Amino acid sequence: MKPLTPEEYSDALRRIGISNERFCRVVGINPTTGRKWSSGKAEVPATASALLRIVLALKMDAAKLMELLPED
Repeated sequence: MKPLTPEEYSDALRRIGISNERFCRVVGINPTTGRKWSSGKAEVPATASALLRIVLALKMDAAKLMELLPED
């Protein structure tokens, strides 16, 4: 699977309605990593790309995502 581009990553978060920081906390990574993804300094991994594509395909918003992956 092709990883999301930095623009696609940022757009996916915007469409879901979740901040980079919150998304990163939910999936258990440092928010700095997410900032690197959105700036193009690091490639968005296949797992994160797949998760965001699934969330978008299911037309989920941040609230629904939080039900499935609650913050600790």
